[in-house]
Amino acid sequence: MKTFDVAIIGGGPAGVAAAAQMLRTPYSFCLIDARHFPREKLCAGGVTSKCLSELDELSLPVDKDAGVFVSDVILMAGNKRYPYRKQAPVLMTDRAKFDNDNFQYIKSRCEDVYEGEKILWIKDKVIATDKRNIGYKYIIFADGANGYSQRITRHDCKGGFCVQVDIPVSGFKDMIVSLDAIENGYGWVFPKPDHISLGMGKFAGIRFDYRAALADFGAKLGFTFDQKDVRGFPIPNGNYLATPVKGSMFFVGDAAALVDPLTGEGIYYAVLSGKFAAQAIAHRLEDSRFNMEEKYLADMAPYHAILKKKFRVSRMFFTKIKNPLVNAIFTRPALVNRLTSTLLK
Repeated sequence: MKTFDVAIIGGGPAGVAAAAQMLRTPYSFCLIDARHFPREKLCAGGVTSKCLSELDELSLPVDKDAGVFVSDVILMAGNKRYPYRKQAPVLMTDRAKFDNDNFQYIKSRCEDVYEGEKILWIKDKVIATDKRNIGYKYIIFADGANGYSQRITRHDCKGGFCVQVDIPVSGFKDMIVSLDAIENGYGWVFPKPDHISLGMGKFAGIRFDYRAALADFGAKLGFTFDQKDVRGFPIPNGNYLATPVKGSMFFVGDAAALVDPLTGEGIYYAVLSGKFAAQAIAHRLEDSRFNMEEKYLADMAPYHAILKKKFRVSRMFFTKIKNPLVNAIFTRPALVNRLTSTLLK
């Protein structure tokens, strides 16, 4: 049985960020994922400029030519449309390719990458997969909202549910955000090089006929699709995990519910938390007296504060604001600018 200083569970953005940070240290690590890459990933695929900066700092590859940079946003409510130019463009990516590029980058630099291995149990500093046993000193859980880590945290983030379908369309350049596509949520159209991602998220009272709702939203915009192609996925955009360290275990990304409660964006927080967890553990490996939990919480504190503030706003926005009030906002351009800047920051 091989034993590592750090075992990283999950090969998405949080896991590869942790792995990229570990590559800069002298300490051993492995990366484990239950699926083989490339794998389908339901996600709108927006990568913000601040996230691109973090990825670049970690030397993680981003194929910008395979995505679409979007600055023009159309905010919709009722029959009104408000065009908005975002100062910092968002890179719209294909998440399957985005994740695979980063996963393969780590795999080419670390011989201990195990894909297609399901975690069976973890105890006494041993991880048992369906193919091997792995020893560890510390674990970074980056296995998402429904991974093995949830058996440990039992965290109910009170998140929402999103649906999405990809429709072949070329030359579509605008990002559309519809505030009244669905009650207690919003809809979106995100452009990609050879298709659009049409979707919606519902963040309160999440039971709904999502295929019918998405078909109705698409029809209003002139898009049709086979409802069998619609995919749904829970999103942990409720309250974040307040205690993301338990003994030798760190929780990052979606495993710690680090998702923007207003927009549902999580890649940025996944990359940050993965990097910070790896840094804290590396300090502890260097000095056994170092308080790694305090370090991780201190690094995450500013971002926890942002998420806490947005969580409070989202509870009001997605449960109390009704269409007449949303439409009223559109009569005041200054409010529209403030709202759009908050949603897309």
